[in-house]
Amino acid sequence: MNAATYSFTAAITGNWDVGDFLKCMGMGAVTGTLGVGTSLLGTQLGSFGNSFAYGLLSNMVNNTISNTIFGESISFEDIPGMVVGAFVSSGLPTYSPLGTNGLKNFISEIGINTFRGAMSGYSFGMVNGMVHNDPSLVWKGAVGGSISGFSRTVLDNAIFGAGYQPQDENGKPVSYGDDGIYRKGGIASLVMRSENKGGGFSHGRYVFTEEKGAKPLESEGLRKHENKHLQQMKRNGGYIRFYRTITGQYMRYGFDRGPLEDEANKYGGLRGKSPKKKNW
Repeated sequence: MNAATYSFTAAITGNWDVGDFLKCMGMGAVTGTLGVGTSLLGTQLGSFGNSFAYGLLSNMVNNTISNTIFGESISFEDIPGMVVGAFVSSGLPTYSPLGTNGLKNFISEIGINTFRGAMSGYSFGMVNGMVHNDPSLVWKGAVGGSISGFSRTVLDNAIFGAGYQPQDENGKPVSYGDDGIYRKGGIASLVMRSENKGGGFSHGRYVFTEEKGAKPLESEGLRKHENKHLQQMKRNGGYIRFYRTITGQYMRYGFDRGPLEDEANKYGGLRGKSPKKKNW
């Protein structure tokens, strides 16, 4: 992930260096291990563990982008700054969509995530500035963080569509148990529409649904089904354990099959029962 981020940014800026590319791979391995290890603590650290793990990966990307843009050398000494930035970002407010206006939610999400990126970037920039004795790294970190937060939000909206707040038939907000960020539209919607049926999936805090071709009750069932997966993530000790478990069940029972999917189908009132094992 970090190598890809560096390659893409370096291709735009022209600041390519083989040594920095290899360092990015090594830093990605180190921060990835720290992030996964924190997430696996799950119930011991609660939601902080997942927030810190995500913040650490985000700060890795922020650091890579800012260093590449400004022609700074990649250094393993930047890792402590990433850890500090992850702690800071874990305490910052996160984006939650309001209403169903896609444009307003898109603008709101860009504003919040750009601010989060700038603040976490400023934090790890302060640490890096002290480590490298270079005060300019403070504002460079803030700029790189804001660019990263902005571009990541644009990419999320392009792929999964804008966020929205689910509402009932009277236009009142509804909750299905563990509210993440509900999304619809984007490239994912175009792909699912080609199959001419409704569907959905969960991705971290995102709950994506494509409801074209689905009946009204099925539309709500899709949202509840994917929401159940968010609840399962918390119950099973974080997203790392959840995805590991559900992937294993897909391999045993077939795609969209298994005990976790059965539980989600029941919660959403959707039909579907898994066989005892998949006939390969």
